[in-house]
Amino acid sequence: MREKYSTLTWFPLLCFSILSFVKPASAQEVVWRHQGLGNTPNISLLMEGSKASLILLSSPFSSRVIALDPKDGSVRWEEELAERVARPGRLVADIALIATHTGSLLALDSDDGTILWRQRTEKEADFAAMTPAFVEGFVYTLTEKGVLSRFSIAGERLTKVQVDPDVEGRRADIVPMWRDNKGLSILDQAGRLRTFDLVTLDVVLDRQLTTGVGPGLGPLRCEVLGGVYSAPRDRIWTSELSGLLRASLVSNNKTIWTAKVGQPENLYSEEGRVLAVPILSPAPDQKTLLVTRHRAWAFRADTGEVLQVRDLPSPAVAPPLFDSARQTWWVITQHSLVELRWDGLSRIVDLPILETPYTAALAGDLLVIGTSDGKIYALSLAENPVLDQEL
Repeated sequence: MREKYSTLTWFPLLCFSILSFVKPASAQEVVWRHQGLGNTPNISLLMEGSKASLILLSSPFSSRVIALDPKDGSVRWEEELAERVARPGRLVADIALIATHTGSLLALDSDDGTILWRQRTEKEADFAAMTPAFVEGFVYTLTEKGVLSRFSIAGERLTKVQVDPDVEGRRADIVPMWRDNKGLSILDQAGRLRTFDLVTLDVVLDRQLTTGVGPGLGPLRCEVLGGVYSAPRDRIWTSELSGLLRASLVSNNKTIWTAKVGQPENLYSEEGRVLAVPILSPAPDQKTLLVTRHRAWAFRADTGEVLQVRDLPSPAVAPPLFDSARQTWWVITQHSLVELRWDGLSRIVDLPILETPYTAALAGDLLVIGTSDGKIYALSLAENPVLDQEL
């Protein structure tokens, strides 16, 4: 399965003024840089309030894990694991959770990298299907062969169930989804939405959503790329490889509206990263926001009315990041850093980076960018006269 269907740190974006006719401003300041540890890096953060206290680096091409100090990029600790890292790490409650390619779940002390505990899957070569989830003080994992587990923070497996990973005999990979039900919900490529009881892991919601048909695929085999699920509103917004953005009522599987956002090749980056993962703007005036390789879209969440369609200055390389402190979005393109705001204004600065960006994470006043060859840069997002100029 190609990487464009894998789980990602999650994603998109926004309404903003036309960028293609605006000359970029001067480059943002590089606060520090680090050599990194492998191609297509993963960046995870341990947050304390609105500030990051630790940056965790990993790569699917490496067995090393490196923890950096957000202030200056210095190495806090480095650990060489016996197995390569399969998914981005999850930093919670002073531990780093790491899923490996051979099926292990490791918990490392975030202070010094010491391995606190290790759990292995019971089936041979059963890899992680998603980044470990942390909900209400417990750790949840799902493997590619459908083993769903609940662990205590001390590593004790408390509950385990078998769930079906296949649809019509074909494995349906888990896709990125933001949710506000504060529970354990997952969405897969076939459009199957499932919610599990947090204690028993019983299925409390199982919906096969209506989807379009992806290129060369049959009924119920559309490739869903990502979604945003609002359980209180009984709604889900999904992006599909067919190029559609779809809003649906979950309770009766009724499609509310659809919108065409592009051809399949524009729904993910040139590096193969999924870009078209929808997200909601804050209430009460909610918009559904989406980024494709060359454009940013904003729709009225309830009706699908197109509010904004804007061209990006260069191709997007990763889903945008929402900055709750500034109520703005940051979009990383091949050559620029773009700030997108709810009021329709936008700002753009050159990226002072020679390599092609691949991923990014917000760490308070820092934007941490990983390049496709593994280098790590931290850019200052502190108040800057350049960014304060309306474009």
